[in-house]
Amino acid sequence: MRYSRPTHRMQALVLFLLVCSGIINFFDRSSLAIANVDVRHDLALDATAMGALLSAFALSYAFTQLPVGLLIDRVGPRVLLAAGLALWSSAQATVGLVTSFSQFIWARIALGIGEAPQFPTSARVVSNWFHVTDRGIPSGIFNSASSLGPAIAPPVLTLLMLNFGWRAMFVILGVTGLVAAVIWAALYRDPERAEIPAEDVATIRSGDVASTSRVTIGQWFRLFRCRTTWGMILGNFGNGYSFWLFQTWIPGYLEMERHISVARTGIYASIPMLCGIVGSLLGGYVVDLLAARGFTPLNSRKLPVAAGLIGVAVFTVLAAYSTTNVAALSYCPAPSSSAVLPAPRSGRW
Repeated sequence: MRYSRPTHRMQALVLFLLVCSGIINFFDRSSLAIANVDVRHDLALDATAMGALLSAFALSYAFTQLPVGLLIDRVGPRVLLAAGLALWSSAQATVGLVTSFSQFIWARIALGIGEAPQFPTSARVVSNWFHVTDRGIPSGIFNSASSLGPAIAPPVLTLLMLNFGWRAMFVILGVTGLVAAVIWAALYRDPERAEIPAEDVATIRSGDVASTSRVTIGQWFRLFRCRTTWGMILGNFGNGYSFWLFQTWIPGYLEMERHISVARTGIYASIPMLCGIVGSLLGGYVVDLLAARGFTPLNSRKLPVAAGLIGVAVFTVLAAYSTTNVAALSYCPAPSSSAVLPAPRSGRW
């Protein structure tokens, strides 16, 4: 699709902002994994307690997804992502001040709730700003943050922790996120409210399905009667479980089981995630390629997702039976979900 220069600039800006917020999002998710050993030592926590802290984030994140979907329809991506950034960044900064397990776990729950809007909001932003036939590559770009963030987080966070301590690391991350929330709220606008030509807005909207009524809670729950919904849930479960497992435990595993130093762990833990960046961008390219060759929007996304999940399963087994550090890192998969299913433009059917 051809757009005017102002529209291209805004499309580039919104993708840049989404990638930046996504990187911050995954820095904050990765922080406890990087500080695993030091946190356990300073707060006298065992591996079970650390697992509970990691799960507290994941569970609150998961159960906030459906309410987030409803909120996107009502308040829009500008307000929702800014609020999410502010909440999760405040929770992250609070971690630097905790003195007990109970305080820590409440901060982790708040972190999960705050981070939940990041990727549903990003999908809506791409839906708002790109024609339905051009959303694969933009989706791959914003999803690359899910690999880029974890890839650069270990060396950066390790450097912060070694120089300032794990508490200061959390505070610095929280302040950075609060600044990002202000920038997002100040710069982002939906196409209809941005200073771009009306014909560009019409072009973007030309591929959207006509809508008639706002989605109700009852209609949302009717989605659970559809096979496609359960396929999406199971696919995302497989992707999310494997990604979270490797992201949260690789640094501690390398340090405690492979006896690699903290400084070197920060570098080695980023290697699988760097490979995931390539997979995320490639997935977006494949989606658009399949769509251009006549595949439906659903199948052009479903096939890359299925292929990626099969690859994750195979290489996870290989990683589990690796006997050397090189083999273990080579086989560690870095799942990515760039083949995002097409989202409706607004909260209407």
